Order: sequence, then structure tokens, then C-alpha cells
Amino acid sequence: MNRAVMTLLSLSVAGSLLALLLFAGKQLFGKRLSRTFCYYVWLLVLARLVVPVSAPVNAMQLLSEKAQANSGLALTQNAPDHFAVSAGNGTGETFTSPQAAPSGPEPGATAAVSPWAFVKANLFWFWLAGALFCFGWFVSAYLVFAHRTMRSFTAPDPADAALFHELCKSRWLAFFCGDVGTPMLLGLFRPKIIVPCCAYVQSGRGGELRDILRHELTHFRRHDLLYKWAVIVVSSVHWFNPLLFWIRKEISRACELSCDETVIRDMSTIEKQRYGEMLLALSGDRRLSTGIPATTLCEEKKQLRERLLSIMRYRKRTAGTVVLSVLALAVLTGCASVLGGTSAKPSASPASETASMAAALLQNAAVYDANGYKLGIPKEYADQVLVFTDPPDDGALGKTLVRVSGKQSYEASGKNGVAHGGFLFAFERFTQGEYEQFLSQPDWSGMSIFAKDDQYYYCCGTATDMQFFPSTGTQLDENSAEYKQWLKLMDLIKPIEQDFIARNKLTVFSDNDVRSQPYTYDSKHLEIKYYPYYSINGSKDEYMRFVLSQPATQGDGGIWCVERFYDEKGLQYLWYPDLRYYEAVTGEKAGSETFTAADCYAAMQTLSDSGKDKSFLDPLSVAKKFTLNCGYWQSDAKLVDGSFEIVQS
Repeated sequence: MNRAVMTLLSLSVAGSLLALLLFAGKQLFGKRLSRTFCYYVWLLVLARLVVPVSAPVNAMQLLSEKAQANSGLALTQNAPDHFAVSAGNGTGETFTSPQAAPSGPEPGATAAVSPWAFVKANLFWFWLAGALFCFGWFVSAYLVFAHRTMRSFTAPDPADAALFHELCKSRWLAFFCGDVGTPMLLGLFRPKIIVPCCAYVQSGRGGELRDILRHELTHFRRHDLLYKWAVIVVSSVHWFNPLLFWIRKEISRACELSCDETVIRDMSTIEKQRYGEMLLALSGDRRLSTGIPATTLCEEKKQLRERLLSIMRYRKRTAGTVVLSVLALAVLTGCASVLGGTSAKPSASPASETASMAAALLQNAAVYDANGYKLGIPKEYADQVLVFTDPPDDGALGKTLVRVSGKQSYEASGKNGVAHGGFLFAFERFTQGEYEQFLSQPDWSGMSIFAKDDQYYYCCGTATDMQFFPSTGTQLDENSAEYKQWLKLMDLIKPIEQDFIARNKLTVFSDNDVRSQPYTYDSKHLEIKYYPYYSINGSKDEYMRFVLSQPATQGDGGIWCVERFYDEKGLQYLWYPDLRYYEAVTGEKAGSETFTAADCYAAMQTLSDSGKDKSFLDPLSVAKKFTLNCGYWQSDAKLVDGSFEIVQS
């Protein structure tokens, strides 16, 4: 996610440079270009700020590369406890490396991560909080303003309403009078033209009202409110960029100048004079915030001079002006395409780069024998890692086949009193039953299934906290050669995974394929609500949802099981029984070390078919047994009638 933030920073810099170029161009050529061109050309800046695509020659490439290097901090994580490396002698491990194993640990200080490193590791969340706050502020300000304005709405004079319907044929636009200082167009989904309360036609000001309506109808037909909301969204995304304030202000100014130009295009000199007098008469001393997405006819008198001069000097554009506009657009579009964070000509995707590196590994690798499996490490990096090919059994789920650590960090952590620093990754093997228990656990951070064969599933365990240790000092220096080398080692994990699959003739597999399935068993399903606090205080405000299926016999006579459940927040948890669960709910001894969910449910179905235990035919009984024995809650939970409720079958 930090890479997304760094790309956003690249876009912000690119958009800012393009905006500065536009500000400079306004001073040089602004008087020779149409106001409409000067208004819509800002769409290029908005696009550059949000579209992460650029031309093959990318002026921001250096920034992007540094961003990718820095973003690796968020990926530098530690292993689960059962992947811990025991440094020193007597570990029982077989250490294999082109160089000798490191010496044992020496007393010393541990490596520390600076506060700035923490901030960088969480850049995405800081940005998201700022973006949501900024957008919320804009929306809140708009809603308050709109509510206050709409409270003063009154129906216009019939003669004024007739003039409005003469000019506007759209049934989507409404017309009101209200307590406003200047006429305006308000509302993106239900747009309304609001004018100060006055019977314009009856008081002899029908021409003035006609000009007002033509101005606001021009805004409506050009969808200027949608443009303003787009500016608000982009401003929220780039809330950290102060230049967006001036960009919003300039777009708002250009919007009114462009609208004036469109309205007066076919006016006579006398009509232009009347239009200018109308602007003077309706100007005020207050200005609506540029953060309020509404179009106003005229607000501050000090802003009138440019608009009046523009009206007086308006001339229909010549062929030379058109040519200049086309050239300016071509130059600005070229600049916008060159500035940016991502090349429009797609470079190799991460997946293709990984596949390419894996293919290269097969041809040029240092190969290690790890518990009967072949592990390839790129030869150029072989002297920078320590490969433990026979790690000891620590009693955790599955069998660890191989564990790999960064040599420099491993040795540095030992010198600082940390027994297992420098961890990079470990490959673990699960039986079917162990794989099911892996899926049933609520949190296996840093672990993912990446392959399988006819007997086993293969898991890669990576880091969940900082494992890089500098050789000197205790502070992390992200610009050091050691740290950059550590990031390169981290980038090798995925290619090594693919090489491991190819070298050992495994099949690519992901546990996400199982987790994303709507149901585990192809059978009848029903849902039961479990109210965990009902037995305590009678509350049904919070509940969990159990999804039940028939895993063995289908239809009548088939047992039920809880195959997954959803907690109070709606998070999904898969469930597979193990040997302990079977013995707890049946009172029977299974006597099998390779006990699987299929074995469990087949045995339960047999108990039910024989008449020995028919409780598994009752969904509510199954839900109660699951609640008491699944291990997620205390086994002495008191369940009363009303704690469960069948809601779907």
C-alpha cells in the first residue's frame, strides 16, 4: 500500500509542475487564448493528478524507483514464532551455506527502528485519514450551506417563472428565489437556480433576469457543478499539496470568465453593456468559499474588473488563435504524458518479473537438499544467505522443510543478543489434516499456501516485524548498502517459491482459492444466529452467524456441521474439526494421527446411522456443541434457550 502512496506523491509532483506551467502560460499567452480553452485545459492537470499513466519516457522515473525501494520497509516483516531461528551451538539444525556458519551470539544492544521508519511504514493510513477528513470537511461545509440556503426558498413571481420556462426546457432544473447575495446554481443531482427575492419582470428588470438565467443555464448545460465536484475529490486525494488551493481558486475564476464568454458570444454592444451593468449591480462584498461546489454569478467587486474588461475586449477568435490553442494543447498534453509515476508502455508486471527470475533460477542456482526437496538460491546471492536445511521440530503445525536467513543480519543480531534475527522465509509442509487446521486458525500472519502435491500442501512463512539488523550501530539507515541489499533478498522470495514448485514438480495452489468459495460442501445449507450475551443479560444486539452444511449424507438422515461462521463484525472464519473436537463431542476415541474433516464426519454419520448418537441430525444441537467445543470460546459457556435462532434454511 505504501507503493500506492509513493505513486500518489509522484503524481502530485507531476500535477504541480503542470499547474505551474499553466500559471506561467497564462501570463504569456492568456489574452490571446479563449476563456473557454483556459477553463477546460485545467482538466489536464486534474487528470495528471489522478491517472497513474505516462509516456514511455518518464521524467519522474527516478522518484518512482526510490519510492519502490522505500516502500519495501512495509514488507520487511518477521516470522511467526514457530519459524524462530535459534542461534549459537546446540540448535540441532543442519546449516548449509557456501561459507561457514556464524558464531554464537554476544551480549549487546538490539537494533531499533526510528519513529520516522514507523511513519513511513504506515504512510497509506496517514494519507487515507487525511483524505477522508478533507473530503468530509468539503461535504459538511456544502451540506450546511445548502441547508441554510434551501430554508429560505420561496416560489418565484409567476412572470419570472414564465421567463425561466421560456429559456429552460429541462425538467431536471428547478427555479427558486431565496436569501442569497447573488444568483447561483446549486445541487449536483437536483440542480436549482436561486436568485435574490425580487419580482424582476414586474419591476421592469426582465432583461436583467434574462441575463441571469442565461448565465446560470450555461453553467447547467456545461455540467460545471460536476467539474467543481471533481476538483473537490482531487483536492481531497492531494490534501497534503498546498498548491491545490490556488488550483481550485484559478479553476473557479476561469469558470466564470468562460461562462461570460459563452453568454455574450452573440450579444450586441448594447446587450454586452447591459450584461456588465447586471454584474455590477449584483456584485457583493463577500465571496463564497472555493470549497463550496456551486456556481455564482458575481460575488466580490474586486473580482469584477477582469470580467468587465474581458466583456469589453471580447472578439471572435481568429484562425491564429485557433492554431495557438492547438499548439498550446499539444505542448501541455505532451508535458502531462511525460510527467507521471507509471509508464504508459507497460513494463514487465510483478508476476512476469517473478516468473522470469524463477526461470533464471532453474538455470543458474545454488541448489540445496532440504528434507528430500530441492531449494534453489540465485548463485549471485548464495553467499548472502544462510540456508538451514534441517530445522528442528518445534512442535508447531506441520513440518518445516527449510529456513533461510540473511547472513549479515543474522550475524549482526547474534552480536546484539538476538537469537534469530535476519529471518527471510521458511517453507513448511502440511498434511491434509494440518492444512485444514491452518485454514481454521483465525490468524496465520505472514503465512500462505503456495503449492500442493498428492500428499501435502506447502506453505511459505515470511516476516511480520523488522528482521533487518545493521552490522554497526542500532539505528536503521534506509540509504545504507546493507539495507538495500536486504530489500533485494526480500524480493527473491516469490521467484524462489516458483522455482521450488518447478524443481520439485509441485502444483501451484493458493489457500485463497478455498477461502473465497461460498461454501465448503456442496449440499443443503442453513444459517443460525448465535447471541453470545443472551445467557448473560438477555441481549440480542450482537450475534454471530453460523453456516451449517451436510458434509456426508445429503438430505434426510444426513448429519449437520458448522463449516464456517461470521463474527459480530462480519468477518469470516472457516472451520474444520480435528481429533480433539471429534472426541469431545462424541465421547469416542478415533485413534488416528492423520485425522481429517472427512474422517470426522464419516465417523459421525456412522454413529448417527447406527442410532448411537442422532444429535448431529439436529442443527441447533450441532450449533451448541460447536460453540462449547470449537476452541474459540470458553468451554464452560452457559447456553440457554434463545441463544440460537435458525434464520435461513
